[in-house]
Formats: sequence, C-alpha cells, structure tokens
Amino acid sequence: MARAEALQHAEIAFEKADKNGDGVIDKEEALKIIDQADSFGKSHNSNSSEERKMKVDEFFRSFDEDGD
Repeated sequence: MARAEALQHAEIAFEKADKNGDGVIDKEEALKIIDQADSFGKSHNSNSSEERKMKVDEFFRSFDEDGD
C-alpha cells in the first residue's frame, strides 16, 4: 500500500506543477518549483534567478536528444 500511496502523492504533485495541464513540466514550470522551494527556505542554493534559469536550461538540454 505504501507504494500506491507514494505514486498517488507523486501524481498530485505533478498535476500541481503542470500549471498549463499539458502533461509535461516545462522550463517555466520547473523554475516556479525552484523559486517556491527557495521562498520556503528549502533550497540551500543562493544562485541568482539568471543562474537558476541557466541550470534549468542545461538540465532540459541534457534530455533533448534531437535538439528541437
């Protein structure tokens, strides 16, 4: 039962993060998650907004096999 409950929590978290409801977490939505974590003091990273954006861009590029 613990696994099913964990999956349910993950689905709820995903749905909250996917603001436009298109079924994917895009760069803007990922940045909002990071900004929220920073605002709650859960991030120990003091990167500027521009540095965070660059890291998110790099993260997304690492999964983009065809460069589109």
